[in-house]
Amino acid sequence: DPEVRASHVLVAKSTNESTLLPRRDHLQNAASPHNGTAVPKQAFDGNYVGQLVQDINPLEPVRVQFSLERNGNHVTGTYSVGLGVGVIEDGTVSGNVLNFSWRWGGTYGYGVMRVTHDGRGFEGTWGFEEAKTGGGRWSAYRKP
Repeated sequence: DPEVRASHVLVAKSTNESTLLPRRDHLQNAASPHNGTAVPKQAFDGNYVGQLVQDINPLEPVRVQFSLERNGNHVTGTYSVGLGVGVIEDGTVSGNVLNFSWRWGGTYGYGVMRVTHDGRGFEGTWGFEEAKTGGGRWSAYRKP
């Protein structure tokens, strides 16, 4: 199956030694500055879990986990949909909006996230290459 083979290639391209740790440990501890400390109160900082929906297949959402680190208005981190670990880089917060770039398995793009109305999570869009939309949507809430 060509799609299965392609997914294996993408997983390999998005894997490095740090991502070979058990997923729970990697996303909750290794990439997070909050090891064993209280959950941060600042938006776009900490561990989140939610859904990713691709525009090409909107009826099949997948689970996504984020581990974000915010320093002032700058955000970096990782995300996982079970096929390797992607990177959130060059994120900048302005008010309740995070604009960022992402990389995963040789692909890249941009995105935008907005804090949810209840303040417990975020939702937004992502796109391929120079676009912030057109790839899909994701939403997540802070892990308890």
